[in-house]
Amino acid sequence: MSNWQETSLTGSASPYCAGCGDGVVKAYNERGDKFVREVCQRGGSKVLENVSGLAEAKKGFEDGWDGDDDMDEEDDW
Repeated sequence: MSNWQETSLTGSASPYCAGCGDGVVKAYNERGDKFVREVCQRGGSKVLENVSGLAEAKKGFEDGWDGDDDMDEEDDW
């Protein structure tokens, strides 16, 4: 390692991010420590999935959405 360089990376949060997505930030701002306790309790992952929108996205995949809304019905798997 003859060179050392620090790089500051930036990016956009995914709307489904369980840490910094809009829904999670909003829930934390509204409920604070109570929200954190809910998420940390047994079954709290379901609370986090609902708040972040992951539950709805997962349901879409379970219902057979494959990411291509333009496909014909016969091409759907």
